[in-house]
Amino acid sequence: MTAQRLHSYTPGVRRFSSLLCVALLLVGCAPNDASSPDAELDAAQRSDSGSDATDSEAGGTGAGELQIGTNPAYEAMPQSFTPMSDGAEVPITFGVQGSWMVVLAFRTRDMFEGQFDVVGEITIDGVQAGRLWLELQETFPGGDGWDYYYNFFLAIDHEPARGTPTHILVRVTDEEGATAQREHDVLIGPADGG
Repeated sequence: MTAQRLHSYTPGVRRFSSLLCVALLLVGCAPNDASSPDAELDAAQRSDSGSDATDSEAGGTGAGELQIGTNPAYEAMPQSFTPMSDGAEVPITFGVQGSWMVVLAFRTRDMFEGQFDVVGEITIDGVQAGRLWLELQETFPGGDGWDYYYNFFLAIDHEPARGTPTHILVRVTDEEGATAQREHDVLIGPADGG
């Protein structure tokens, strides 16, 4: 009987171990050296002049467009994208990695045809609460003139109350070094109103 009991728990242990390894890999992959894009996210890049990138940040053409938003976790369809605007309510969700997160997404038009790096930062009540940098990412055509990037899981270090003032920044840099950045001042909190 004991052998059967151990055997019946093994698949659950394996599944838990796999999820734990993936979570630790995601959390532990962020570099901490001064040459990383995260080190460049400082006061000089946060301008109070608005949340739109300049033409030089968008590659100098003025033709490209970048919009940040959210999507429900694990959904990856143009209909699931919700554009973000200043003052909007942005839900947080409890992730499989065991922490609260904002599920960010963005869409581009006439930008980033190849791979790119994406950096996200979240500041809650004036204190940095989360940062994530992913390399060699790609967008997916939406069939509506936009290219989409979904499920950018930006973990935060605590659960804020609903309506907490929050600053969200997303910066995308392509292989040639062209950069576009968007940032918004929003209100976040648990989706269920907690």
